[in-house]
Amino acid sequence: MDKRNLVFTKSERILKRKQYLEIYAKGKRFRNRLFYIYFLENGLEHSRLGLTVSRKVGGAVVQNRIKRRFREIFHGSHRDINPPLDIVVNATRNTARADYWSLEEEFLKELKSWEKK
Repeated sequence: MDKRNLVFTKSERILKRKQYLEIYAKGKRFRNRLFYIYFLENGLEHSRLGLTVSRKVGGAVVQNRIKRRFREIFHGSHRDINPPLDIVVNATRNTARADYWSLEEEFLKELKSWEKK
């Protein structure tokens, strides 16, 4: 297996607070039973992902597990996203209780609902 496909590169990340604020202000927000998700077309050649997991959701172990899961979900689907989007996921307490498959199902469902609009 080629490990380069598993790396979450800087170009695939939303890094700066200013970028997050722009996505929150201009993007479309969806809420489901597990998390909030924001979508904004980015005009780049690829999609990017940003994750926010507060301490209210859980400690460092829980926060990192949530981030790992969403990065893996994103890597499995980001090449199919058209047009390229900036995606920000805000975790809730329910996110911490959910298994990987539930998170993936909800993420892909929200992505499809965005693409229909």
